[in-house]
Amino acid sequence: MKGKRGWEPRELRLCSEYIRTFHWKARCLTRVRLGKYPSELLKYVEAGEEVRLLTVWRRWADAIAIYPDRIILIECAIRPNVGKIAQLKLYKMLFYQTPEFEHLKNLPLELELVYAIEDPATVELCKEEGIRPVYFKPAWVESYINLLFPYERRGSIQEIK
Repeated sequence: MKGKRGWEPRELRLCSEYIRTFHWKARCLTRVRLGKYPSELLKYVEAGEEVRLLTVWRRWADAIAIYPDRIILIECAIRPNVGKIAQLKLYKMLFYQTPEFEHLKNLPLELELVYAIEDPATVELCKEEGIRPVYFKPAWVESYINLLFPYERRGSIQEIK
């Protein structure tokens, strides 16, 4: 039996390495809070810096790459699943409601799902939904995959066709 695997911020590491490798020309932000501030809580804070305290109530995307001509919203998963597609679609809606990105709303917004374990069904669904699937597997991921149970080492064996 394999040893117990401890929690590590592996997907955050995957994301950081991905943006450093492929989006190094962009201004990149990680763990980006998206959406409006909850209106039911706004009445309890004064305007200005106190409003920022409400940020914890908003959802967050793994990363955003800001280029002069476009924005790329990035979600990372070592093992991708269709739930990540729904997250990206929600984050796209929330991006346009985010006060901090008001000045960027006229730029095209692209979505990327970065993953390290192949899942043909999720990749196909990404393509159908206009999301760019990106296979990215740094060397350290393999040692993590070896800690997983055999059924966790692969994605879905179903293909969508």
